Amino acid sequence: MAKSKSALSKRVLSAWTPTPKDPYLWDGHLHGFGVRRNSNGTTTALLGYRNKYGQRRRYKVGRITDTYTITQARDDADDLLTDIGRGADPLGEKQSTRNALNIDQLLDAYLESAKFAGKAESTQYMDKSRIKRHLRPLLGPVKVEQLSRDKVRRLFSDIRDGKTATVEKTSKKRGKARVTGGESVARSSVKLLSAIFTWAIEEGLATENPCKGVNVGQSGVREAILETPEQYKSLFDALDRMQVSNIDPDDPGEVTPIPDAAANAIRVLAFTGARKSEITEARWSWVNIDAGTLTVPPKSHKSGHITGKPKVIPLPSPARAVIESLTRHGEDDFVFPATRGGGGISLPSKMWIQIRKEAGLPDGITNHSLRHSLGTIMAVQGAEAAQIMAALGHSQLSTTQRYIHIARDARAAMVEKYTAGIAAAISPTAEVVDIKKARK
Repeated sequence: MAKSKSALSKRVLSAWTPTPKDPYLWDGHLHGFGVRRNSNGTTTALLGYRNKYGQRRRYKVGRITDTYTITQARDDADDLLTDIGRGADPLGEKQSTRNALNIDQLLDAYLESAKFAGKAESTQYMDKSRIKRHLRPLLGPVKVEQLSRDKVRRLFSDIRDGKTATVEKTSKKRGKARVTGGESVARSSVKLLSAIFTWAIEEGLATENPCKGVNVGQSGVREAILETPEQYKSLFDALDRMQVSNIDPDDPGEVTPIPDAAANAIRVLAFTGARKSEITEARWSWVNIDAGTLTVPPKSHKSGHITGKPKVIPLPSPARAVIESLTRHGEDDFVFPATRGGGGISLPSKMWIQIRKEAGLPDGITNHSLRHSLGTIMAVQGAEAAQIMAALGHSQLSTTQRYIHIARDARAAMVEKYTAGIAAAISPTAEVVDIKKARK
């Protein structure tokens, strides 16, 4: 293991290049004090020691950041060594606290953590919903160390089978929220629990992840997408018919009206492949028509809490045309405002039921389907992974690869279709027709 010749400092850490096999660097003066460079690039200060029973321990002093420096961590480690010399066992004390935790308390700690605070608002909303409606009711009193893989499997089956399904009142007048079960909800809830345990292990609140090794399966069903220009035309024609400003109030017919803001937001989603919240929560200050961009602040997009950078969404000509047709208000006003109250426009699933019916689109087409539709069409037409990543704002190549795989399947199906006639010509049972005779 690498050891510095001097005390660890900001300068020493900047000059240090760890290796995957040896990510540790130990202080040259303070015995047992060192750091570990994690695979994600963060640096954690550690203290190795023996307790009064001679057991070897390694205690996490803290994560090195701009506000918690290596010098502060070294001072804290020095204080801990003084306590250890008097018989204290900081890791043992932390483990005792951990053993007393139940899942309810662990969830509370997660919701108050920097990890949760750094997530996008839309992700926070979904995390809170899954915690409140599924994880707490089924696991709340269970001790952290007593949660087994079998209990996680039971959690999955209980949510899937609807044991947490209910109807809740919302803050809106006569508002109701239907909490459903199903395999998709169960899968996402277990994945969230797994992520919480991964965080808990890093914080010393758990020793293992009981979700690891639990097979929750794949959806097994390809998500519905718009695959042809004709389907896009059907969608846009339906939006034109349903847009409330296009409906004659004296003769509404049988069309279910939707707000103009909703119709326009869906059009922009289709043209940009953006995430729903990036469009429905968009402010006029984000829009630059001349540059053809929509710049989403770090706190308002999915990976912003990781990168700390804004996300720039390209606005192709049709999307710009939609936005230019709107009346521009204050810089902090929503581009697509809700019809009642504050906030951005809502695009609920019940609205999409009416849109799919009016457009004759397959079940499963939703706001997010428009994002996958654009990515898939780009891949089928030969766009490279880097181009799709840039267009959809992916932060990881693995996310983009799904479109490449779908495109490969689509091309294979196309080749299969158009080579069927050739295959028939060389089949032993195929009837060979003379072209000249066929023309007569």
